[in-house]
Amino acid sequence: MPRSHTPEQPSASTMIRGTAGDRSAVGILPPPRKTTATGSERRVGVEIEFAGMETEEAALAVQDAFGGTITYVDKYARRVETDIGAFAVELDMSRAHPDKKPGKPALLDEMDTYVSSAVGAIGRYWMPQEIAAPPIPFSRLYIIDDLVAALRKRGALGTSASPIYGFGIHLNPEVPDTSRETILAHLKAYLLCSDWLHERIDMDVTRRLMRFVAPLPNSYTRMVVDPDYDPSLPDLMVDYFRFNPTRNREFDMLPIFGFIDPRRVRMLSSGKSVSARPTFHYRLPDSRVDRTDWGGIVAEWNNWVHVEWLASDADALAAAGRRWAALYDRGRVSEWKHEVASWLVEPCGTRSAVDIERA
Repeated sequence: MPRSHTPEQPSASTMIRGTAGDRSAVGILPPPRKTTATGSERRVGVEIEFAGMETEEAALAVQDAFGGTITYVDKYARRVETDIGAFAVELDMSRAHPDKKPGKPALLDEMDTYVSSAVGAIGRYWMPQEIAAPPIPFSRLYIIDDLVAALRKRGALGTSASPIYGFGIHLNPEVPDTSRETILAHLKAYLLCSDWLHERIDMDVTRRLMRFVAPLPNSYTRMVVDPDYDPSLPDLMVDYFRFNPTRNREFDMLPIFGFIDPRRVRMLSSGKSVSARPTFHYRLPDSRVDRTDWGGIVAEWNNWVHVEWLASDADALAAAGRRWAALYDRGRVSEWKHEVASWLVEPCGTRSAVDIERA
């Protein structure tokens, strides 16, 4: 039997911590590739959804954590300029924000503002506030947990506070590079780690039922994790859209595809708006900003980073893909979540392909 590992107990030598007296309770696990193609440290964008306060108070929580200046954008949106960058704070409901296109007639602008304000006044009772942080070097992600603490102190509510809430934490890790090989390896690795991540996170039942973060279909996973699946980048995009014609996936590839080939993505998405950026979009974690037993943003990053370590090991990735496919073909794919936990280990020590195939 292969040796069982416990990802919750990473070696101290593999973890990154802040300076003496830092606020991070958990060490930050490093990805296998710490820099981008230009040599700069990879950054991570973080989006936090929550309830329990109005937009202005959420902006004040950002100010509590980082100082800075609050700018009024509209009734349900603020911008907070700080020393580490600009935070966007808004009610997460597009219709609650007026369309400020240049050249718009004054009367239409006034009507749009009125309607948006009315929509927001109703929507704020069940839609979350959202704070989008500026991209932060991954080794300093612990500072975003200062914001979580500030929100908690002001009474922010996470997804478990009400059966009608379905709030999440989104991580947007900057890609090491935009090559076909890198993008494909990370997609394969995520599909293989998805069941393990679900077990680790134990997603709130409301979020599962709402399907805003639906898993990628098993039929798609079967195609992609096969070691022989090696498409061109255009074909990878076509296949993705064929099986996933929506942004409501736990691992949303539209931002990175839109950054690499915006014209093709506009065509494949029928002209729908895509927030293109050179990042993966990991949307699975629950927002638990009100819970003191939650490990915070650092803990969610540490879960994610196991995906990157599997992506970096071509032999393990291929062997794991063969094993997943074999279980799927036998109608036993539900067993995978138990197997994957036995070989996913802390960074710097992925299991060998031989051990995976023997399992």
